[in-house]
Amino acid sequence: MCSSVDISCQTDPFAKVVPDPVYVPAKTGVDNWSQVETELVFDFNRDTRLIVDAVTEKVMAQSRMEVREETELFNIRTHRREMQEQLNLELRVCQQLEEQEAQRAENKRQLLTDARARERKQAEGEHRAEASKFARR
Repeated sequence: MCSSVDISCQTDPFAKVVPDPVYVPAKTGVDNWSQVETELVFDFNRDTRLIVDAVTEKVMAQSRMEVREETELFNIRTHRREMQEQLNLELRVCQQLEEQEAQRAENKRQLLTDARARERKQAEGEHRAEASKFARR
């Protein structure tokens, strides 16, 4: 069997602690003063103008170069397109000439075939005429 007992305790409240005073070192030597000329103090507009001008000039030069490059690329593309159109035109003309040449060759072949057939018929007719003259004699 288990037995339980309640016990309580009481503590005293904490006493307030006084913070340490700020440390101030003892003065040594003599206090001096300085005078600064106002024109020697850093002036942002005056002192950064050269840097800003240099950076601006570099950016402008780079921009001009990029514009020139884009113009040159545009001209190259335009010239390439014109050359391709010229090539396509020449190819079409060449194909037309080849078709005309093929048509002429076909016509020539047909004319030669017809002429040979006529010559054969004429030769046969002359041969028959000679045979019939020979047969009559």
